[in-house]
Amino acid sequence: MHKRGQLISYHALIELVLLIFIASAFFYFHKTVQENTVFEKSYVARDIALLLETVQAVPGEIIVYYNQPEFDVGKYNYDFSNNLFTVSEENIATSIYYSYFLDKTLTAPLPTFQHPAAFVISKTHSILEILEYASLKQENPALTCPNYASTKKQQLSIAVVADSSTAQLQNYLINNPTILFAKKYKEPVEETDLVIVFSAESGKTIEAYYPTGDEQSEKIACLLANSIFNEIIAKIPDAIIEYPERSSDDMLHINSNGIAVQIVIGEELLAESTSIKNALKSGLEEYYE
Repeated sequence: MHKRGQLISYHALIELVLLIFIASAFFYFHKTVQENTVFEKSYVARDIALLLETVQAVPGEIIVYYNQPEFDVGKYNYDFSNNLFTVSEENIATSIYYSYFLDKTLTAPLPTFQHPAAFVISKTHSILEILEYASLKQENPALTCPNYASTKKQQLSIAVVADSSTAQLQNYLINNPTILFAKKYKEPVEETDLVIVFSAESGKTIEAYYPTGDEQSEKIACLLANSIFNEIIAKIPDAIIEYPERSSDDMLHINSNGIAVQIVIGEELLAESTSIKNALKSGLEEYYE
């Protein structure tokens, strides 16, 4: 028959063993969570999925740049397949899943990303997109254009000159009925109210030129270049924009009573022709508003 003191000692020993076991299990769990970054993956999975749903629900157009100051988004892989957002990392078995709503009328199936530095989530022109963004710190921010009042308000004629690489842009401006100019030419004449010269060169740079000493041409050159840059920067993050420069090119000086601009677009940017067309229309509307 056991004495009362012996029973108490057994109970205390059992409790101590249980406490050691629980503490060891908790320590192991905590260490495992830290090493496998479960909390980070859970957070980013929920955060991006909810943000994606919010962007879809917002009326109008929206662009959101997503990064995390607390940890490196780029150390994970991301998959948006079948309305199930997966966050994973190499050599770690634990992946995190989070379901989300996707309006399939807005987008095609969303892509997979491996170690993106950041995301751009956008809804523009009724199209939802998720793209990788190289860095949230843009080395080439959008231009601040001159604040001159627009004085060349007549929209009577436009001439659009293009080389073989930019002929599609010429055709768009000349044949688009929403570009409200009465007469449209493929070569400038002296009475032309607006001359736009397109050309392409290698690279991802947007350049603009205007006639020497013409403030109105400088303004529209900046507006058009800036509009193109703003349209494509989410899709081509390393695009470069340069402030318009004066030019003595005869093509830009032929219409002394009008305005003229030359837009030089990097060949690698021309693939975004729809965005460039939208940008040209927006830039013209901004000048003539």
